[in-house]
Amino acid sequence: MNRILTPCSLLACLFLFIPALSVSAQSVQEARTGLLQARQQLNQAVAQWDIEQMHEARGMFERLLSIKPLQKWTHYYLGYADYRMSLFYQPKDRQRARQLLDRAIEHLKQAIRLDNRFAEAYALLSSCLGQKIQYEPASAMFLGPQSAKNMQAALALEPQNPRVVLLNALRLFFTPPMFGGSTDKGLAGFRRATELFARFNAADSLAPDWGHEEAFAWLGLAYQQNSDSARARQAFDKALAITPDYRWVKEILLPNLTKNLQQKHQTKKKN
Repeated sequence: MNRILTPCSLLACLFLFIPALSVSAQSVQEARTGLLQARQQLNQAVAQWDIEQMHEARGMFERLLSIKPLQKWTHYYLGYADYRMSLFYQPKDRQRARQLLDRAIEHLKQAIRLDNRFAEAYALLSSCLGQKIQYEPASAMFLGPQSAKNMQAALALEPQNPRVVLLNALRLFFTPPMFGGSTDKGLAGFRRATELFARFNAADSLAPDWGHEEAFAWLGLAYQQNSDSARARQAFDKALAITPDYRWVKEILLPNLTKNLQQKHQTKKKN
């Protein structure tokens, strides 16, 4: 005998699902909070160039990977963490650096599969593919165009995104002139990125927020390479105004600039 559901019984059935829905919504909200905390820790780890903190932040992202509504962000941040760690290990353990870069590429590709309009992921994937050329020089004819293709996709989607502009500027800065790059093109891109960072507002609070101080660091390096020490110093100072504990500028770039200026001054005095 078929049982007919009355309006009251339908309402009762509906209430049975509310606790499950509430738990699910609560889990997603808790995961969003966890993702923001992991992002903050990773940003601090990168600023201080602390590999242990990078690993810890990566573990935090990995534990959130099962939350499906957030997976595009989680894959992106796992890729970003692996990208940074690859750069850390590059001078001392090239095999490990290469493995991390390969892992970063896979996470970024997965983020794009989940959202094929994810400009941030295209741009970072482009940088990772470009980095991979140093480990596989024979694949440059394949990796180079793939890197350019992903950057073109990122620029087409979000031409005003400061991280996209920054990563493209890095690509131009390190690309030889015969292949379309130059120091001046990189410098122009770094300058534009710093301008865009000052007024950029992401549509989602989970979106990446790294790169502002780094744009000024690279701008300073480009000025320094063009023998413009005064502007280089201004750029480095602005990087530290954004992130006072930014070790790359505080302990390497700025002291090196000061040392070079002192050497030039002493050379002039001797002459």
